[in-house]
Amino acid sequence: MLAFATTAGVEEIVAGSSHVVIRIYGSATIDDAIRADAIRTAAAVVAEAGVSADWHDCTASATPGHCDRPRDARGIIVRLMPTFHSGLIAPRGAVETRHHPDASGLILGSAVLESSSGAGALATIFMDRVQAVVSRTQVPPASLLGRAIAHEVGHLLLGTSTHSRSGLMRGVWTDEELALDRRADWLFASSDRRMLSAMRDAFH
Repeated sequence: MLAFATTAGVEEIVAGSSHVVIRIYGSATIDDAIRADAIRTAAAVVAEAGVSADWHDCTASATPGHCDRPRDARGIIVRLMPTFHSGLIAPRGAVETRHHPDASGLILGSAVLESSSGAGALATIFMDRVQAVVSRTQVPPASLLGRAIAHEVGHLLLGTSTHSRSGLMRGVWTDEELALDRRADWLFASSDRRMLSAMRDAFH
């Protein structure tokens, strides 16, 4: 079960005994309620896959708290960037939205993995792209943002930039899939869950 606690503007989501610490950094211009709901959405998806994590909102409008501590091997950082920057994209590591599978897509975010070890520490979400898809599809912004965060955190936890054929970790999200909102499309597939379980055990 997830427990929610708010202290001086810092949204902290605790799932049992924590092994992963995920910190969200972004512009204070992002609506606080949307950001908080997006973090809840991402936390629920990651927790459903069996990963225990602490989530900290470290935006400019939040009290620093845990956000001032140096990142350790269990730490993950997610940046909510105002605009898309192609130079930040890691090969094959980006999630795209498309009108249909064969159309050109909009990249929502990416995850950076160390080439030598495959370890992941940093994910980036592009807020202008999220808003563009929200305007196009009328999907709730917190839902889309939260799922994009969970997808990129998934890359960092799994230590891979490759995508799955189904579930949250597929590389292309179509407008139809966003509109249908099938639960299985926005959870980790069984194969990814098994890999995450192995990663979780490694943190013990």
